[in-house]
Amino acid sequence: MPSRSTRESVLSILRRRGPQTVAALSRELGITPAAVRQHLVHLEAEGWVQPAGLVRGMGRPGRTYALTPEGEGLFPQHYDLLALELLEAMYRLEGGEVLLQRVLGVRRQIWRERYSARLAQGSLEGRLAALVAILNERGSFPELLPLAEGGYLLTEHHCTLAQVAARFPVLCDEEQQWLAESLGVAVERRRCRALGDEACAFAIAPRLESAAVQPHAAEGG
Repeated sequence: MPSRSTRESVLSILRRRGPQTVAALSRELGITPAAVRQHLVHLEAEGWVQPAGLVRGMGRPGRTYALTPEGEGLFPQHYDLLALELLEAMYRLEGGEVLLQRVLGVRRQIWRERYSARLAQGSLEGRLAALVAILNERGSFPELLPLAEGGYLLTEHHCTLAQVAARFPVLCDEEQQWLAESLGVAVERRRCRALGDEACAFAIAPRLESAAVQPHAAEGG
């Protein structure tokens, strides 16, 4: 079996069965303990696996290995499906559209509380640098480039809630508003994954007096 497939099998076993010893993995995979250790060394170096403690038996205690949080992240989590179902349920309640808007407003307030200190930089460039770091932490793969007409183009190459935003594109309006509030400048949406574009992009143009936020309906199509 190729090494790549064997390492994927190790990850799959740890995902399904929890922490395992080298001996247990050796029996499961049908390879020698030395080969298992070699794969574990590579997986640990990549940050997918970590030592998880000792198991005591008849002989010497055996060290176990488990997935790291990053290793767990290699497997589908379906958080977007959960978020979509919760928003769908909320929207179907009486007054659901108003309730949804209130919840999203509270969510934006949570973002303010979480990130305001980091975004309280003196210059726009300082705030942009802090924002790019925050978006990287959120898995958005941001890219910031200067615009010929002045200002900057912020592109988010990955939307962590793409499936949810396609159903409830009002989430995109919330993000645009949060960006404008955080940066203290006008923010104009240029591209949107919820509308079928390949990425989300925002023009950050401090020379404009206000951003024309084009609101979506609360419920997607």
